[in-house]
Amino acid sequence: MTSENEIPKELIVNKVYTSRQIKLFIAFNRVKIMSKDAVEFVKNDLKYKVTKIIKGYVESSSIKDKVVPSNEEKIYIVEKVQNIKRNFT
Repeated sequence: MTSENEIPKELIVNKVYTSRQIKLFIAFNRVKIMSKDAVEFVKNDLKYKVTKIIKGYVESSSIKDKVVPSNEEKIYIVEKVQNIKRNFT
């Protein structure tokens, strides 16, 4: 079960979020997330950083026709944060 305080109200540039937070944000907001590192946000322990937020029109198409929406949407660009392992000796 998800509590209301687990769902981010907004994603902020340069801030890091877990896959779970991103999934919840998508589920409860009309936004698009683009990432070159992920097709879907499955593993909850992976972390992503928001690198850019843009406003635009996301087109969709099928074999027969192309649909251009009339409303601008926020598009969040995210990249996976690499876990750094450090050896302390």
